[in-house]
Amino acid sequence: MSWFQIIAILVAVVLGLRSLMKASRVTGRRARLVQLVFAGGWLFGALCLARPEMTTTLSKKLGIGRGADLLLYILALGSFWFAMFTYYRLNALSREITGIVRHLAIDDARRAALSPPDSAAPGSAPGPGAKR
Repeated sequence: MSWFQIIAILVAVVLGLRSLMKASRVTGRRARLVQLVFAGGWLFGALCLARPEMTTTLSKKLGIGRGADLLLYILALGSFWFAMFTYYRLNALSREITGIVRHLAIDDARRAALSPPDSAAPGSAPGPGAKR
């Protein structure tokens, strides 16, 4: 086993355990699931680093030539899923923000329509559109 494998395995195991600890502390089903998926990914990565022949065996059973190719395909699919998820989530947040801003603008317009006009303070400059 090379030094790189040893260091990478240690980093992956630490990050996997960190995600597991976060999963036990977070509230909410989705947040817990996300942390568990992260932990599983880190621990699977550590296993693949420790036993690279395992990925080759699995890839041959799936009809893929090398274990590295299998991991690359999984990474590509995961990246596309993440990009799609992020796009839809940002779209939803944008719609929520637009709704909040519209609500606040309507609220401000109603308040302005109901309140009496402010008289200008002595010595202040006239507002835009005021006659001089």
